[in-house]
Amino acid sequence: MTAVHIIGAGLAGLSAALTLQAAGLSPRLYEAAPGPGGRCGGWSPSPGGTIRDRGTHLILAGNDTLCSLIRRHTPTEGWITLPPLFRFHDLTTGDRWTLHPGRGRWPGWLFSAGRRVPGVSAIRHLLALLALENRRVATVGEAVDPASLIGRRLIAPLAVALLNTPAEAASLPLLRRTLHQSLYRGGDALSPLLCQTSLDHDLIRPLALAVTAAGGEIRLRTAITGLTASAAGVTLHTPAGPVDCGTDPVILATDATQAHRLLPQHLPALPHSPILNLHYPLDDGCRRATPDLTGLCGGRAEWMLRRPGHLAVTISAVSDSLRTSPDLAPQVWQEARQIYPDLPAACPLQARTLTERRATLLQTPQTDALRPPVHPRTGGWPPTLWLAGDWVQTGLPCTLEGAARSGVMAADAIRQRISR
Repeated sequence: MTAVHIIGAGLAGLSAALTLQAAGLSPRLYEAAPGPGGRCGGWSPSPGGTIRDRGTHLILAGNDTLCSLIRRHTPTEGWITLPPLFRFHDLTTGDRWTLHPGRGRWPGWLFSAGRRVPGVSAIRHLLALLALENRRVATVGEAVDPASLIGRRLIAPLAVALLNTPAEAASLPLLRRTLHQSLYRGGDALSPLLCQTSLDHDLIRPLALAVTAAGGEIRLRTAITGLTASAAGVTLHTPAGPVDCGTDPVILATDATQAHRLLPQHLPALPHSPILNLHYPLDDGCRRATPDLTGLCGGRAEWMLRRPGHLAVTISAVSDSLRTSPDLAPQVWQEARQIYPDLPAACPLQARTLTERRATLLQTPQTDALRPPVHPRTGGWPPTLWLAGDWVQTGLPCTLEGAARSGVMAADAIRQRISR
């Protein structure tokens, strides 16, 4: 059985490993951290406390690659499927509305005032969506004015949520392809899928278990400190000594920064965009039975996810001034109280702020043009080395679906090479 060496046991690496095993190949993963998962790894506010996600990772039913992994390898009781409707609140005006596309492809929601953005006609909605589809410009902001009502309440929030990049600079082709995979497929593709506990517990651990149960190997606390390639194949360098992969295939499934550090002569340093997440514990009096997801505009917060005993707030593409503000947690808490009036007036003392400085690439047209394919054809590229990660060229932005798809793409390319 052909061995395939995978550097990184995040979602891209695990996705590649499972795809390789389905093709009869044997993956061996090397992970520097104590556990698999990468950015999907959880955290706890206290030793032995409840493990939670670092941020609000939204999975949609239209994320075909990711949902296929979930169906095949994770327990169904670990997931909550919500209906395809999205509550929004404009913190500037106090307006509230629900985007409710329904379940089919027919865009009937555009013609129902109670299911679309208030104050914007059906024609304005259609014109904005047609502009995103047909305008041959580089950025979202060039297609639709982010300061217009439809821009501020729909298009700009979509760009920031999906691309983690302000609409003025966000890549229009990337947003367009994402809408093709979600909104334009109808409401059935838009149903949010939330894990019961955390991605670490409900997604990563079952995937890692599936890899090892099928005979794969995951070497934790094994950092790859260097990578050299020659006509004889690829050698991985670890603190314990070199690993000679020979002509076995190798998949580099780290984040973009680590990949550049290992192969600076082949891979560029790509610009990133941060995401800030605030976590607020809620006492027993604030508990609710089911999760509640709300989008916001006109304030600091972007999304709020309320679960029993916990409120998570996401601010994508966060500015430096906002990220470093000492008053951010209490200010966002007051925004949360506009959404949930039952919350107490005082911000919880145990509120925590987590910043992912390199959460995703800065997904501008310029950055997207620099993203490498899974098997670059540049001069001197090692013929037995492939790439995986949300930062490679998958046709999608840097999302969980993009990471999972990249792993499948790399594994499929290796399988095809071996079968020749």
